[in-house]
Formats: sequence, C-alpha cells, structure tokens
Amino acid sequence: MDINRNELNVEAFLSNADKVNTRNPLHSALVTGVDVWGWSVPLVLDALGDEWLDIGWAEFSFKKPTHPGNQMKIVLEKCNSNGEFDLTIVNQENITCVIGKVGLGKAVWSDDFSVPDLIKSDNLDFEKLEITHDNLIANPDWRTKTLSTNPTMARDFSWSHQQNSDALFGDDVPKLHPAWIAAWPEDLMRHNFSVPYSVHTRSQLQFLKSVDAGTTITGRAHLLDVYERKGNEYVNFDVLLQDDFEDHVAMLRHWTIFKM
Repeated sequence: MDINRNELNVEAFLSNADKVNTRNPLHSALVTGVDVWGWSVPLVLDALGDEWLDIGWAEFSFKKPTHPGNQMKIVLEKCNSNGEFDLTIVNQENITCVIGKVGLGKAVWSDDFSVPDLIKSDNLDFEKLEITHDNLIANPDWRTKTLSTNPTMARDFSWSHQQNSDALFGDDVPKLHPAWIAAWPEDLMRHNFSVPYSVHTRSQLQFLKSVDAGTTITGRAHLLDVYERKGNEYVNFDVLLQDDFEDHVAMLRHWTIFKM
C-alpha cells in the first residue's frame, strides 16, 4: 500500500495506571509521552506494515505537554524517496506537541548505539541511589531489569494506554506494543535510582525483532551524558533489550530531565 499522507484524531486520555500513579507528580495531570507517541502506531503500521516491528526505527521529541481531553491530530507524511515519514502531533490549538520520523531498516544513527555491560540484579533489595549528577557519573552501567510478559498484560497495555483493539496487539498471542518498549528507559532508570520526577524529552528507537507476549525481556543501560540546559539537568543513556534467547529486541537512546 502506497500511503503518502494519513492522519488520525484522538482525544487525549490517561491510562488506568496513570490515573492512580503518584510516582511521578509531574505526570499527574499530563499524559505520559510514550503513550501520546504510541497513538501514532496505527498510522505507522498502515504506511510501513508489520515489518516495522521487526526491523524499523523511530525518533521523536516532545515539544509541549498533552493534557487529558486535548483533541490531538496525528499526521504521518512521506518526506523522501527512501520511504521515511515525518510525524507531527498537534492539539486543538494547533500547538505542536510531538515531532518525529519513522522508517524501515536500520536508522543512520543506529550504529552509534553503545552496548551496555550486563550487570545482573541478583540482589533485588539493593539500595537505590538518589539520582544526581555525581551518582550518575559514578555509575555509568546500570543493573539489569528482567520482566516476564504475558498475553493479558500485553492486551491490557494496548487497550488501557492506547485504546487500540488491533488484533496484532490483542489476539491470543499478541505482540508487545511499541509504546511499551519505548517506556523501558524510564522504568530502567527508576530500577536503579530514586527518581522523584522526570520529564522525557526525546527518544531514538531501533527495533530489531518483534516480540510475542510470553517472552521474558531483559534491559540494561549505559550512561552517555549528564548535562544542564536552561536550568534543567538532563541524563542521556542507551538501553539494550533482549529476549529469552538473548536475541537483541530493540536499542533505545533516551533523553530525560531529572531535575528542574
């Protein structure tokens, strides 16, 4: 199917988990960024096909917050002859909230990803360090997080966070949703550090293998940079996800504000 431009309208909503989640007070009245980005997935699959989940890429940046009840227009438009698409998500006031790109194959930046060391979390009672500039610099390789998935979890995520009833993410053996994969860096950061709040600002994702629910996922991370901009403190790090067979599932580069 040759789709040059397509759009989708979504009324912004909080997932059931976010309605009761007080872990990140800055998100109490905002929709989580990866959920907003995830609403574009139906358009991406229409344009690029299911192959995008196996060997595709995405990059996106958050420009303005999204509030529950906002009327969001998601536009995916082909931008060059290489089959890449520009993504734009605007609200009812035509304010741009998200910009990005998607494509098939290996992204030009994917070779820059680092491969984090494997530091197993055998002791789950380890004391988390406060997330500070000095603690991040002193601990560049983070403890792994391992999570066993199941079909019920995958279907619940797809519906609760995405209101997506696509059989791909909701049948007896559903795929894990790309937005679920994109959320790993924030969760992995909190697995290692005490993080009162954070503001996810940007991501690059290289998908390497689609994942069926029922797979155990292990994530590990390596610090790239800690820096200050306009009074905010940012952390930038790489994440590698692998499955039960130790096959690489996805590589993610993540930027987030950890102190404002």
